[in-house]
Amino acid sequence: MLMSTEHLNINDSSELHSDRETPASSEPYTLVLESLLDAVWETDKTGRPIGDSDTWRTYTGQKADEWQRKGWLTAVHPDDLEHAQQSWTVSLTTQVALAIELRFSRPDGGWRWTNLRAAPALNEHGVVEKWVGICIDIHDRKQLELRLIDACLLY
Repeated sequence: MLMSTEHLNINDSSELHSDRETPASSEPYTLVLESLLDAVWETDKTGRPIGDSDTWRTYTGQKADEWQRKGWLTAVHPDDLEHAQQSWTVSLTTQVALAIELRFSRPDGGWRWTNLRAAPALNEHGVVEKWVGICIDIHDRKQLELRLIDACLLY
């Protein structure tokens, strides 16, 4: 099993501010992002889900109440769960963004490799108010990587 975790430092120019207004000219960018992202979600500063995320529920098959009560970790593949929990705890504790590749449940009962990223949204005083997360399906790429690794090990 291969997973990668990357904790990213967010500098002042790329911090997410929850009080920042979205300009009208951002609509094309929003459309592009929505076409690239499989799920978008938010948690409070402690990692508890904020509100509903229909993109998350569509991607993972989680019910709204399960998402609200237990969060994203309950959709993680059992073999990836310990690493995911540790990585998320480190990010919450250090307030450093998270990038991790892991498998998430799917509505059909299968699993898909996913790139999960979460970044702290800071207020004007630099204090974390919430976390904003995205998921990008990387299953096809990951399957190819694993096949290439297996092929290299054979030779």
